[in-house]
Amino acid sequence: MTQESLTEKLATHLMRPVDEATRQRARLHLLDWLGCIAGARQSELADKIIHKVDIEYDPLDMARWFGNLLEMDDVHRTSILHPGPIVWPAALSSTPETMDDALVRAVKGYEATIAVGSTLDTAHYRNYHNTATAGVFGAVAAFWAYDDSMPEGFPEEIKTMTSAFGLAGSVTSGLWQMRNEIGDTKQWHIVAAHDTGNHACCYAWDGLVGPRFILEGPQGLYAATCENPKPMTFPDQWRIHEVSFKPWGACRHAHPAIDVALELKAKLGSLDGDILVETYADAISFCDRPDPQSVNDAKFSIQHAVAIV
Repeated sequence: MTQESLTEKLATHLMRPVDEATRQRARLHLLDWLGCIAGARQSELADKIIHKVDIEYDPLDMARWFGNLLEMDDVHRTSILHPGPIVWPAALSSTPETMDDALVRAVKGYEATIAVGSTLDTAHYRNYHNTATAGVFGAVAAFWAYDDSMPEGFPEEIKTMTSAFGLAGSVTSGLWQMRNEIGDTKQWHIVAAHDTGNHACCYAWDGLVGPRFILEGPQGLYAATCENPKPMTFPDQWRIHEVSFKPWGACRHAHPAIDVALELKAKLGSLDGDILVETYADAISFCDRPDPQSVNDAKFSIQHAVAIV
């Protein structure tokens, strides 16, 4: 294939300079992520994970595990994923020279995550965790050392980043089976995506070559996991501006029911008796758990969320 691949186009797209307003937006997401880490560290789940994986209280090591532990991680609605928990530890652990350097890497990590995640269709989301699938591409972009003196990049850098995307994408996954069982797999997805992006960058810098057409190739990610992948777009504005902050510590699919319950309670003074919740299909698929058995189960239970209100 001689035409330009999607990951080559994405690598070129990422070489643009990041404006001051976007860096300021990134600061808010950094603050939000740090708040998620600080809150998670106080939870019983955090102690459980530290004990299980033998984390020695290295801040960035813990951060890989804790970014989504409270279900308060930032969210991009249309791609149905959470960029922050993967992007920020990558941007900060890649030895940025300045805070601005870290912010730029994070903005580009968000961009790559969302660019790939927005192409994944409902067939993919049926079985795969979009954050994990697209997150490896975001981790690559956040680990990358950008040369500001060449804002458009240059052929060799584009080629190397494309190899890193290809290496990372060739092993990405993140199966939703975890939704059906109690465990810590969602945190493991974040750690695995972060580490895969890191390793892919290191090996690509050392000369390993990954597939250029890892997304759209005949045996690439789309062929394996999608029925009707959406076109990849390259907007002028950085897509971190499209990412929102969660108001409630629960799965995003439970938030509409929480909002409505709060409005009804404010209007009626109390909510007594039986409550019927009508919602959309994905919310039922993810959050219909009338009898949650753990803290994590409760975060994915519409029934529990409304009962708390």
